[in-house]
Amino acid sequence: MIEVSARRGLFPKTLTVLKRIFETVKSLLQALLFPKVCIICRCASKDDICSECIKKVTVSPKRHDNVQDIYPFGSIFYYGKYSGELKKAFGRYKFDGEIWLGAAFGRLLYNSFREYFADYSALLYVPASRSGYMQRGFDQCKEVAAVIAKLSGLPIMDTLVSAKVARKQSRLGFRTRQENFGRFVLKDISDFEMQKYYRGKRILLIDDVLTTGSTVRECGQLLVERAGAERVDVMLIATGRADIKPF
Repeated sequence: MIEVSARRGLFPKTLTVLKRIFETVKSLLQALLFPKVCIICRCASKDDICSECIKKVTVSPKRHDNVQDIYPFGSIFYYGKYSGELKKAFGRYKFDGEIWLGAAFGRLLYNSFREYFADYSALLYVPASRSGYMQRGFDQCKEVAAVIAKLSGLPIMDTLVSAKVARKQSRLGFRTRQENFGRFVLKDISDFEMQKYYRGKRILLIDDVLTTGSTVRECGQLLVERAGAERVDVMLIATGRADIKPF
């Protein structure tokens, strides 16, 4: 009976893995055959969000400076509100294996904020947890950051590392997320890198969605207090916080 139960438990997991492989292959083929489609309706489009679908998204292409109560280490940029069609598109990217959307989100952020990239010495990203990476097969913030780095010419650094003790944020309540510190560590940084990219410099940190802000606060604190950065601005795909006004 134990052997039969084990086999029955294994079968759904195998189906899940096969489904993810299928979705990943389909996503890559779509990116190769149709390199420019709308991320929402998937129509052929010269823009990453077509003229019809952009009406369904609340965008906010500006720098938000007065956010010290949420994030005290710099400013926050975000493309849009985490709701409606944008939320659905991000869910397809992060959870359904449509990896091609990472490049589209990277282009959206770069094109929305291209005037600001000259202010920074380096580009970093919030790393996925080990369990998240194993489940999805890719690091969603790294995919977005790599496209921004290529378009902006900024060096992309992998200084932040997810700690083994991290608990998955999406499974925590609002208050518990705020207390879930100790999720990231810094790699050893050479004196050359410290002087060129961090000490007294402005750094741009890429994350996906802002909820409480605890993730970016911890990363920002590490980079300011331990790496010596002057400030760490954060660039996001979206935010679900109502207290960060769109305009």
